[in-house]
Amino acid sequence: MPGTHEAIVTEDVFTQVQKVFRTRTKTVLPDKPRSILVGLLKCAHCNKSIVFEGRHRRRFYCHTFNMGIGCEQAKVDEQPLIDTIFAVVKSKLELVQASEQTIIAERQAANAMTWLEKTSLGATKGKKAADSKK
Repeated sequence: MPGTHEAIVTEDVFTQVQKVFRTRTKTVLPDKPRSILVGLLKCAHCNKSIVFEGRHRRRFYCHTFNMGIGCEQAKVDEQPLIDTIFAVVKSKLELVQASEQTIIAERQAANAMTWLEKTSLGATKGKKAADSKK
């Protein structure tokens, strides 16, 4: 808000600097090694986010250990972690598929029973009608 604080620079200098800033494009930084799990993992000890380190080895670790807070020095390599996650997801999908097959089989059995009941009732009614005409 103009006029609420003592100016550090003049308004002309401020305007010129803003013009320079508008002409600059976004700075492109070199690609950092990233992981698909960045931002998703928490430390089991302190519940803080786990940090990804990809310079020398691709692994995750609890940043608070380096700050002296007392978390265990747990460093987990990325690939075994991804392999474990995919194995768990695969087993869960297999359970879902097995449940789906069970539900389908139960529905088919129920439909078959319903069909049998209808056909046996129809045959019984037809027989009773034939008997009553005699």
